[in-house]
Amino acid sequence: KFGERVLYKELSDRKSERTKIDSDWFSGIWLGTQGRTGANIIGKADGVVRAFTVRRRPPGEQWSIEELHAIRGTPGHPKPGREDRRIPVRIRTPTRPVEQEPPPAPMPRGIMTTKGDFEKYGYTGGCIGCVHMQEGRERRPHTKKCRERMLAEMNKNEKDRGRVAEATQRVDEEIARRIQAEVEAKEKEERHAKSQQETEEAPRNGAGENVPEEVEMSDAAPEEGTEPQERKEKREGGESTEGREDKKRRISGLKESLRRVGVNFVEKVDVMEMYSPERVCEVAKEKGMKTGASMDLLTGWDFSKKEDRNAAIRYVEEHKPMFIVGSPMCTMFSQLQTFTKDKGEQWQDRMRAAEEHMSFITKIYGMQVAAGRYFIHEHPATATSWKLPVIRKLMKKQGVMSAVAHQCEYGLRSRDCWGEGPAKKPTRFMTNAWHVIQELNTKCKGGHRHVP
Repeated sequence: KFGERVLYKELSDRKSERTKIDSDWFSGIWLGTQGRTGANIIGKADGVVRAFTVRRRPPGEQWSIEELHAIRGTPGHPKPGREDRRIPVRIRTPTRPVEQEPPPAPMPRGIMTTKGDFEKYGYTGGCIGCVHMQEGRERRPHTKKCRERMLAEMNKNEKDRGRVAEATQRVDEEIARRIQAEVEAKEKEERHAKSQQETEEAPRNGAGENVPEEVEMSDAAPEEGTEPQERKEKREGGESTEGREDKKRRISGLKESLRRVGVNFVEKVDVMEMYSPERVCEVAKEKGMKTGASMDLLTGWDFSKKEDRNAAIRYVEEHKPMFIVGSPMCTMFSQLQTFTKDKGEQWQDRMRAAEEHMSFITKIYGMQVAAGRYFIHEHPATATSWKLPVIRKLMKKQGVMSAVAHQCEYGLRSRDCWGEGPAKKPTRFMTNAWHVIQELNTKCKGGHRHVP
């Protein structure tokens, strides 16, 4: 299945440096097959490769959202940073000397207790630090129970309570300083990456393979675009799963202290919806995905207001959703509007408002494409919105494509005077996700009546 973790046998070539004792089997994400050769297409953190021999993993090891997000490159552009569009048997990367990070500066010490404090509040039984202090021997650390008892006793004394507060503030300020430095460094890297992208990015022409029937696409083959700098650097650095888990544990341990100093981390989400209540996100939750907001009038979002549009843009910039599913109102773009005789000022105002909504959602889609993430847009196949300049402009972006699907093939049903039945409802989907468009182009096979 698409996105499944597999083991594949790497094809050999004359440039291979492996020896006979090295394994020929490697891990990757299955992305499909090549149309001409039937070779399996495998996605990895360093690019996309091809292989003929593939093994499935045990049921409990077949899916990994981390490895799926770690994929770089696409079948149309397998080698990130290179123009060659041929899918190789392996991606060779130049070896780099391992740069060891300098050890972090030690954290400031908490409350410093003296022998006078213990003589004032008493020693703790069973604490090796207290025993050595009483006997005048070398210092030993006090037990956790001893330290907690001393803090509780000192907090009861007005003079010593100030010492405890100063030590706590000193530690909190150091944590805040370190986190602020990380945030500023991250923002600086993102600004640098954005400026590099704007100066170096150039249109690349090519031809895609296995284009679904009746799919409209730009002149260039679909590709994922430029990845966010933070994920790009992490993958190029070859950070292991163990390293990522260790980082998660370290950040988790700081969360309580961060709340005290007012620093908040925003988590990324897999999918969010715009101009829709919770529908796709509800199904995504059942699949174990991390869902974001479902922005709609019913959930308190009014995109006719500038403040709500700006808030939505900030939300996308902060949460970086992998997929945005958009379905703006289509009333003013219905074919029925052609029969409207009274197209006075009131009708014109409604049409301008509808076009403003389309301009806003295409701006959001453009942000996704520029960041190397994805969007899915749906409107009726006959809607006049597909002729809007903002939609036409978006369709010309590299990797953006569209296809028409009949929703009776996806289980849509309705009811009329003759009872319940399948509803055809031809719908056009626009997206920059290659494998999504292959799933959203199924036409009715007939054999049933359609309910209007």
